[in-house]
Amino acid sequence: MEGHTGAVACVSFCPDGRRVVSVSYDKTLRLSDTETHAQIGDPFVGHTHFVGCASFSTDGRRVVPGSRDRTDRIWNADKHEQIGEALLGTSSFVWRVSESVDGCHILSRDYGRNTLIWNRERREIIWKSKTVERITNEEDSCEKDSAKARQAFESEINER
Repeated sequence: MEGHTGAVACVSFCPDGRRVVSVSYDKTLRLSDTETHAQIGDPFVGHTHFVGCASFSTDGRRVVPGSRDRTDRIWNADKHEQIGEALLGTSSFVWRVSESVDGCHILSRDYGRNTLIWNRERREIIWKSKTVERITNEEDSCEKDSAKARQAFESEINER
């Protein structure tokens, strides 16, 4: 990806297929056009350590990255502006993140094996779980983490 001054850690397609977000050890996120490969707008700046993952919301209006600075942030993908304050609460660097289909929740996984579900609007953790095992297959770990967290969350809610 063009423009980064550090190694690119992750890339992710926007659901509409027209944009890609890339994140880097240079502490930035950048959007690129998938046809022209040109960078779209200025980089997203605000993380204090490398950014290791990111995903778009299903409507493509937001980008949620995770960083070594132990934060999840929500960015307006069109304005390149951070929405609200950083989400704090992870015990180590965030290495997987995704937003729910309805846009109401953010799921994040930190390297300390904590899985958190945030209420996006209230910006608070509504569920946290520490798992014992570490998923080692990097290729599909995001999907497995999301599925495990959803199952555990649904089980806990059904027990109440």
